[in-house]
Amino acid sequence: MKSEKRNLILQFTEQVKHCLQNIEGDNKTEVSFEYFENKKNVNVPFTPRGETKTSFVFRRPNDVQIIGSFLTNTFVKKDLTIDLLVTIPKKCFHERDYLNQKYFEKCALYIAFIALNLKKTFGKLISLQYAYFNGIHLKPVLLLNNSNLNYCSFRILVVGESCCFKQNRFLPTTSNVRYNWFYGKDGEEVLTPYYNSLILQDLNLLANNEYLVNNIEENEELREVIVALKVWLRQRGYTKSHANFLTMFTFYLINEKKITTSSLDDTGISLCTAQPVPITTFSEVYDVVFLDSSGYFNLSFDIPSHVYKSLKHEANLTVKFLDKSSPNLFESFLMKPVPFNEKFDAIVLINNRAFSDGVVSQMEIEDRFLDSGGDIIKTCVPSIINMINYGWSHRFLLSQEEYSSTTLCWNINECPPSTSDSNFTKLGFLFNAEHIFEAIDRGPTADKPEAEDFKLYWEELSELRRFQDGEVCEAVYWKASNINEKRHIFRTALRHILQKKARISPHRLSFPGCNIENVLHLNHVNLPKNEVYATGEEALQNVLTNYDSLCKKLRNLQELPLDISRIQGISAIFRGSEVFPPLNGHLKLGKDALKVLRYSYSFVEENDKVPLLMDPLEVILHFETTGKWPNDLGAIRRLKAAIHIELSKQLKQKFGISSKLEPQFVDVYYQGYIFRLIVSCYKEILLMRSMKNDDGVLCKIESKEADELEIQIDILPKLTSALYSVHLKYATFGTACRLAKRWLASQMFTDYLNDITVELIMAYIYIDPFPYSVPNSPFVAFIRFISLIATFDWKQNALIVNVNDEFSKEKMEEIETKFTSERSTWPPMSIISPYDKHSSMWTADSPSLPILKRLITVAKMSKSVLNEQFNLRGADQLIIFRPPVDVFDVIIHLKTKVIPNFHMRMEHSEKKLIRLRHFDGVAKKVIMPIIDFNPVQKYLEQLRKGYEEIALFFYDKFGGDIIGVVFKPVAFETRSDDAFCNFCKLAEVSSNDGLSRYEVNFEAIVEDFSILGENIVDRVEIKNKQWIEN
Repeated sequence: MKSEKRNLILQFTEQVKHCLQNIEGDNKTEVSFEYFENKKNVNVPFTPRGETKTSFVFRRPNDVQIIGSFLTNTFVKKDLTIDLLVTIPKKCFHERDYLNQKYFEKCALYIAFIALNLKKTFGKLISLQYAYFNGIHLKPVLLLNNSNLNYCSFRILVVGESCCFKQNRFLPTTSNVRYNWFYGKDGEEVLTPYYNSLILQDLNLLANNEYLVNNIEENEELREVIVALKVWLRQRGYTKSHANFLTMFTFYLINEKKITTSSLDDTGISLCTAQPVPITTFSEVYDVVFLDSSGYFNLSFDIPSHVYKSLKHEANLTVKFLDKSSPNLFESFLMKPVPFNEKFDAIVLINNRAFSDGVVSQMEIEDRFLDSGGDIIKTCVPSIINMINYGWSHRFLLSQEEYSSTTLCWNINECPPSTSDSNFTKLGFLFNAEHIFEAIDRGPTADKPEAEDFKLYWEELSELRRFQDGEVCEAVYWKASNINEKRHIFRTALRHILQKKARISPHRLSFPGCNIENVLHLNHVNLPKNEVYATGEEALQNVLTNYDSLCKKLRNLQELPLDISRIQGISAIFRGSEVFPPLNGHLKLGKDALKVLRYSYSFVEENDKVPLLMDPLEVILHFETTGKWPNDLGAIRRLKAAIHIELSKQLKQKFGISSKLEPQFVDVYYQGYIFRLIVSCYKEILLMRSMKNDDGVLCKIESKEADELEIQIDILPKLTSALYSVHLKYATFGTACRLAKRWLASQMFTDYLNDITVELIMAYIYIDPFPYSVPNSPFVAFIRFISLIATFDWKQNALIVNVNDEFSKEKMEEIETKFTSERSTWPPMSIISPYDKHSSMWTADSPSLPILKRLITVAKMSKSVLNEQFNLRGADQLIIFRPPVDVFDVIIHLKTKVIPNFHMRMEHSEKKLIRLRHFDGVAKKVIMPIIDFNPVQKYLEQLRKGYEEIALFFYDKFGGDIIGVVFKPVAFETRSDDAFCNFCKLAEVSSNDGLSRYEVNFEAIVEDFSILGENIVDRVEIKNKQWIEN
């Protein structure tokens, strides 16, 4: 901070100090709750439990001084709050005021009296509000803002003198809140370790601040470490109390000359050199023990075990990342935020109205409720997390509540709010990939004592089961007939646990994102009773099973000219990422729509319906290396055609498999699926890139056709194998890819972002997840995908997807350097994998810069909508799959009966279910269905080919019934280019310079849209009429 600003802060601080140390009424004014009843402009920031007669004679503070990060210059500029510590004289307290919240009542009265006098002194120069210190309702603070110092705020903390009470009165084994006072009835006294720590925190606040200053003074390197640590914590959503804990822990490690310690996990650690009481006194009560220099105050008293585990988890992720020495080290380590919604695999919202005395009673945590001073949220939430972990710890790596990023504050003339006034408590769960989707929770064997605990926890869900190893165990079976239902076991179990153990009704719970996978359902297809589709995982596996079966049959073909050495599928289905895995069958159109021609279906004349789209699944056949291939390109292609004929013949003769021949491939109809077999020959690529010059010498030439063939038979098979290995390693990768593709298509980016690009981005999220852990939920991976699109700096950085760790550190640095120095030659969205033939080959042609900008805008809007709806019960999160149509100039409405995959629409307008003609392998005559017939796609290709210079076309390839048209800026310019004129049907206009100039005839183009789409287009709607009026 500049010295000028710092001096202004110090000057104002002195003014505040002078005001407080010269308050009128010293040793005269009796301050009580009754005193403020007549003060309309100031209220006491404390709600007494029942009637109270607390009062004291006001005495000016012993001292007013700056403490905390501003004093040590370790503050984070983005959130500069200067803490002013006001010390109340000992004479204001009675010797037994530590009992029954009297101490906190007097502190609240004192801070209200301060607020009253500050308002009188400074008037409109300042604004005052109350807030809770670290969210603790027993400890209000005063927030002060100076209108002349808008770059910082002040927080006034009021504490008693350190000598007010003997510190041994606040050991965790003592009780300082009487049961009959708190509950109004007789009961056994309970320990109050949390309550005791709140008072000790005040009494030792100044001493601990001095310890911090002494350790950091004149040590610039350590100061930078502390600032980095605070930024690291803030980016991960932790509070200032966590920052203070880790700061003191850093000093402990330095003083002990250690880089780590296991004692914090065991008995605990202490900054006190002569511990006054055994540290085990604290470890028996607190989850984490870290004592300050007094030996009495536990610096980690408000850090439960699940929060400590979360901190360790984040630290472990960071250490592993630092060991990798990534090129984007600084950005990922400190600059990249870790939003709570993107960090966890599942989010649960609990309506705070669910927390009641009944919950406290059901969970038997009355003693904790008393200890927390009646804060029901602080009482219930840690207990609920512990209760869930007790029964399901093997399924979770981490569970944590979200800490509010905003301070709960209120005006000084208002009554204090409850800490439960917020709508929801948000819990996050990080899944254990090995166990989270298991359908059975196996408990202890029936003869062990632990079996009774298991039965008591799960109640009626627990039953005896015999397992394959012969043991009879208590177990809970979760009914799940498909993978989609297995992903929802978590939701079912949590509802049961919270209802049975905490008396929280299921309608008080919300699971954001749990229904997002519905976009992968096929709700409008009539499937057989024994066939399950759900979100398509079973259908995908069925395709792969039949593919493996076909591969075995192909390898058993002995009479081919060459032996098959390798078979490799290259379609998205073979990477586990096909949005809608193909169904086993084709659409029933009726006898009047189709006819059979040579064992294949064909259209009858005047037919106005289309069959279900059957996309062929492309498979590359690699043959043994041999010199038998001819040296002539035409001869090679004729030989490949002959191989296709022989393949078709042998498949029919040996296995009864029907097929359809084409010169470039053979389509095989096997078990209800179309597999397109493509014979590969690397020599063909070499010949296509060679040409004899006039002297008869072979020269190497550039060939786009050869490049495309190389991608098809060489690069794509390798990349497909690599991405499929990612799919096998991470169970949710395939479904996450499918969600991302469905979202992109629903936003009408069809053909602007190809499948491989999407899969590489998603692979990056799984392979290089830092600062997150690997996603174990398709939904959270999908959120991170949208966030990456929206926040990644595509202009300054290339996305390096290091599949299978094939890039060395040096190679990645080389790519980064090359990208920076040659940025203008790289595409707007640059994505690099180890299998690229050249730099960012999958995005070289698309998306263009305008499309990328629109994609980023849509991603930012979708991310914003998702984050808003995370906090709304019953919110329709599928809204991000509904594109805005107002952005289009023209909308082409299509006839639904000519859309071959209309059943894939997310929202189907027709109630009638689609009936399938399923594959019948027993039939004597298997008829080939109509393959790859998509008139809408052909129409879209014609539009882009004819009008790509002046317009962009957007379409949802999964059953979309509209095509959106946006005219490019060039379309509104007048030009003298004759070719441009003729190509786009320009209208001639007069010109003063003697040259003919032209402008776009929009009306004629709109008419062309209908003419080109005869029998496909229903109507053309003009959304933006400005270009017609002009």
